[in-house]
Amino acid sequence: MKLDIDERANAVYLYLTDGEVAKSKVLEPGVNYDYDSEGNLRGIEVIHARSVFGDLSTLTAERMRSVFIATYARPNRKAA
Repeated sequence: MKLDIDERANAVYLYLTDGEVAKSKVLEPGVNYDYDSEGNLRGIEVIHARSVFGDLSTLTAERMRSVFIATYARPNRKAA
């Protein structure tokens, strides 16, 4: 996992795997899931990230992952 934080844009992206994104799905406004060509979750983008995670300077990939597991329960689901 790799976390990319853009504090100026108030956005974060959690890379779960390497590879190309074939499809994106809006989970809810400001939260996008990216999938590879086989339908596996590749990454998660959160816009307006401070409203979800608070101080972005202390955000880690594990914390972001934990928040998503707690909130959405199934982060590894396939694309619809």
